[in-house]
Amino acid sequence: MSADARPPEPEHRTSKERPRDTREQILRVAGHLLQTRGFSGFSYANVAEVLGVKPAAIHYHFAQKHDLGLALIERYRARYRRWMLEADDQGLSPTATLEGYIRISSRFGDDGRVCPVGILTAELAGLPPELHADVKLMVEELLTWLSGVMQEGRRRSEFSFAGSADDAAALAAAALQGALQISRGTRRDCFDAVVRGLRLSFGIGPRPV
Repeated sequence: MSADARPPEPEHRTSKERPRDTREQILRVAGHLLQTRGFSGFSYANVAEVLGVKPAAIHYHFAQKHDLGLALIERYRARYRRWMLEADDQGLSPTATLEGYIRISSRFGDDGRVCPVGILTAELAGLPPELHADVKLMVEELLTWLSGVMQEGRRRSEFSFAGSADDAAALAAAALQGALQISRGTRRDCFDAVVRGLRLSFGIGPRPV
């Protein structure tokens, strides 16, 4: 395993550790492996090695790998929903909300990861059939939310773009996903260039320093 794709070290565990704690640690490690290797690029043995347990301990919580995949997808969806609600509760402007979404992608790139939406859609044809519906639902939730942000931004004259808000949302999501993928194999400034292009496309000025 390369140094830049090393899963996080497991938290300290005691003999009184509850099953729920173990389940969360499995999800944390598996999530990192998913975003650095892809769903097909890691096994239960890889997760068990990081946690210092036997693969049987992983099977105890997730009988089949698709069970683990479903739990990971729900975990990501819950995180996105929480972030979306927090942005709304804070009364962030559409511009600030979009910049926050860009920062999430940027942090993935800084850590050598790709977005879970990007990696799962890229692998969709090879994923277990049990995951397909949930992956598509995750994508639709993201695009629906992002379309709302774009629509509100144009209504407030913060954004300027041709076409529909749905088209603008698809452009933003696809561009960021592609930028993360390409920048892994080239240069980090490739991602930054795509972000600058998006800002220009939506009539947003340079990010304040």
